[in-house]
Amino acid sequence: MKKKILTILTVILLATLSFVVLAAPTTKKQETGMEKIQIEMLEVLENEKQDPQTLEEATVLVKETKERIENAEIAKQALLDMGYNEECPAVILTDTEISICSTNLEYYEEKENKFQEEMKLAKMLNDYPTATKVWKYMKEELGWNDYVCAGVMGNFMAETGGQTLSLNPSLYAEGGAYYGIAQWSIKYNPSIGGASLNSQLNHLGNTVKKEIDVYGSKYRSGFNYDSFKSLQNEREAALAFAKAYERCASFTYSVRQSNATKAYNYFVK
Repeated sequence: MKKKILTILTVILLATLSFVVLAAPTTKKQETGMEKIQIEMLEVLENEKQDPQTLEEATVLVKETKERIENAEIAKQALLDMGYNEECPAVILTDTEISICSTNLEYYEEKENKFQEEMKLAKMLNDYPTATKVWKYMKEELGWNDYVCAGVMGNFMAETGGQTLSLNPSLYAEGGAYYGIAQWSIKYNPSIGGASLNSQLNHLGNTVKKEIDVYGSKYRSGFNYDSFKSLQNEREAALAFAKAYERCASFTYSVRQSNATKAYNYFVK
């Protein structure tokens, strides 16, 4: 019923205002009546905003609200084509409908996107729990962009994932000399041995700036942590992290870069 209110009011106004707007001066009483209709219309529109609780509800509201905006725009244009001006109460009502529905649409689309992201995250946590937690940490705690996150993930995939996103945070290598998602050297990082994933991520956050600032020149002259954070290509980020942080064998560079693209495609696209 609320969806039809604009059409009904427009028809009534067209029937009753033809002699008022186009032929005769508007009386104070008529102005008051029109203002009352506009106020009531505004109250109805403002009070009908809904709060979707599921993706399905949000999607339906987005679709319906877009249709309402489209219908209101059609109605407004029809009124203008018939000779009514922008100050005509019927035209004002269509503008009110368009304005409030546009605001509601933004809200519904935000909710729809939020539900979609939550569903996507739930699937990722189910498919690749460790990699997803690592990705969230890099994005939310370290503030890295998608390309940098993918580049670093490409390295971790090479270190403990077997070139996949199935990272093993408890992996020891070379007789226990290296440990964790980045295969940190226990000789130089004794506290990392046996550390939980959260502790490993904190270690990454605490060491990455210093390491890249010190060894960034291994990637290119003048390269530092700020340069690293600004990279806009996952393959570059993978190579930079491999040279400046992992400082691994050069023959693994290409596979780390390929891994980074896999990670980017999975988490971003």
